[in-house]
Amino acid sequence: MTAITSSSMPMLRIEQTFAQIGVKQPKGDQKLSQPMATFELSQPKAEQSIQQELGTLQIDQSRAWDALAQGGVLKSMHRIFNQSSQIALEGIAQAVHEGDILMSIENASNGVVEVVKQAQFRHHALHIAGPASIDNVDIQYTPQKPMIDAVVSDVQLYTRPNKVIHDYTPQKVNIYMKQQASINIIPPEIDLQI
Repeated sequence: MTAITSSSMPMLRIEQTFAQIGVKQPKGDQKLSQPMATFELSQPKAEQSIQQELGTLQIDQSRAWDALAQGGVLKSMHRIFNQSSQIALEGIAQAVHEGDILMSIENASNGVVEVVKQAQFRHHALHIAGPASIDNVDIQYTPQKPMIDAVVSDVQLYTRPNKVIHDYTPQKVNIYMKQQASINIIPPEIDLQI
């Protein structure tokens, strides 16, 4: 009997080719856009308060009353006192003048009658009133400074970003058979000669 070794054993050879699938897909259309952020700015009105006290008005019309001889007893007496020496001198001069008239006997006229005539219309004027003027009333106004208080409000900023708009349009996928699967069986060579 003949022994069979592995080297003498016929071998069946199998060759296999795997299938391959091809996929082609062009890049899709992609668009990105983002609207500008929403920006709001606001500021409330400032608060302002103004306070001012009443001014002071002073009216002094004492010189006007004095010009009307209503300035008071002390002022009138002071004026009389200041004029009294002048009036006394005028009185002495008048008495000397009258004495001269009475002494002039050589005149044909009666000196006593002449003196009495002059004395009848004689008037000693005392000026007890002050000087009259359109500026006799003094007016003084003192205004008060206004107090201004202003409170400025803060500026308020509001910023809100808008969302990104992403628009993507995919392209058509092309799937095809790149390589067919195959099995190739190769039988061993058999020596048919015995």
